Amino acid sequence: MKPACVISVLALLAAGCASSTLIRSVPAGAKVYVDGQYLGRTPVTHRDSGPLWTTKAVTLKLDGYDDQSGTLRKENLQTGPLVGCILVYVPCLWLTGYPDEYTFTLDEKAPAYGSR
Repeated sequence: MKPACVISVLALLAAGCASSTLIRSVPAGAKVYVDGQYLGRTPVTHRDSGPLWTTKAVTLKLDGYDDQSGTLRKENLQTGPLVGCILVYVPCLWLTGYPDEYTFTLDEKAPAYGSR
């Protein structure tokens, strides 16, 4: 096989391994932490190359609102890695990806007892 062909195939397989999802909040501007690491403020994109059914803990924080926690899950079947799995078998660990988008709604903090 020609080197250019090998490089092209490897690039396609590597691209199929990554998955991303857009994280939004209502209201926008919340700080996003994925597995405890600060990612940015909403809307923000999370990308990783974890294998099948990867889960990530996500926490959103915004002043004046209760923290919101949830889970990002790779659960959507991706056709690119599926074709690669059939042809080469290697990318079978990356058959699933994140949904396109997650939206978290933050609740306003209740006023402290006795405050005005």
